[in-house]
Amino acid sequence: MLKILVEETNSWNKYLPSISEEETDIYFTEEYVKLYENDESNALCFVCKRNEKVFLFPYLKRKITTEILLKQYFDLESQYGYGGPICNTDDKEFKSLAIKEFFNFCFNENIVCGFFRFHPLLKNQNMFDEDRDILFDRNTVVIDLGLSEEEFWNNQIHPKHRNEIRKAEKSGLAFIIDNDLEYLNDFISLYNKRMSSLGASSYYFFDERYYSDILLKLKQSSFLGIVKLNDEIISAAIFFKYGIYGHYHLSASDENNLKYYPNQYLIYKTALYFKEIGVKKFHLGGGRTAAVDDSLYKFKSRFSKNHGDFYVGKFTFNKNIYDKLIKEWEGKYPSKVLEYKDYFTRYRL
Repeated sequence: MLKILVEETNSWNKYLPSISEEETDIYFTEEYVKLYENDESNALCFVCKRNEKVFLFPYLKRKITTEILLKQYFDLESQYGYGGPICNTDDKEFKSLAIKEFFNFCFNENIVCGFFRFHPLLKNQNMFDEDRDILFDRNTVVIDLGLSEEEFWNNQIHPKHRNEIRKAEKSGLAFIIDNDLEYLNDFISLYNKRMSSLGASSYYFFDERYYSDILLKLKQSSFLGIVKLNDEIISAAIFFKYGIYGHYHLSASDENNLKYYPNQYLIYKTALYFKEIGVKKFHLGGGRTAAVDDSLYKFKSRFSKNHGDFYVGKFTFNKNIYDKLIKEWEGKYPSKVLEYKDYFTRYRL
């Protein structure tokens, strides 16, 4: 029988070239996952290898701090955006074996549980069998750039958005592709201002190191889309491009100038740019909530009739320890039990 090699490593980019561009994305690179490292989280990757067949599962690994456990335990979480496993083969037997090795590894390394956000375009939740705790979360919006520009405009974009884009063009808006991220500081200022006005949680704010790492480590895979009115930036977004996939990452706009429809113009013009440089699918993501009438989801869905299915995985590797952590938390915070009953790692709240 061929030998299986298993390891946990902080250096896994060397394996990515063996995986087809349809089966991987920027979210699985070292540079991207390490954007979310901090004092409490380490960016690591589980690797299972048999000859030329490779299974990768990047994640953030965090220590669990509690007085009720005698040993040091950990939990895992996908990085911001999307994650889960990727593999360079369609061999179902190897994938099944790799997943079994992953679960055994987690138990043996005192990893209690893991919360994972699967990739809507790769559909990598399908690697797991039906016994795993995998849940549908929400739909996301995908623009098919294999269509002609005319088909995209006439058959995918909602008439409401088409009318708004026409008005944006007549208003004299200027669209700029900033591949050198020269406008990054302007974007950060606009983004933080917009998130503050929306009352966004700390989850949606990022420190200076985060942006400097994008500039230094992900510059070749990212760009800023900028919309100006009379030399003033009124809408901007960080976009990622990797292989055949493009992503709408972080965005912001000046709420006083939304009457010019800069966000509609920004996404439309970026879609055309992505098409020009060979991107096949432009992923806009989903809404702020899972509700079908979520305003952000409705806005995005007017650009395309295609959607992706976003799933999350709530995996328990050591149920005994997980139950102890939950019981301790419920004893400390009885008033929060009902409110956070669906929050998988609620012992961290």
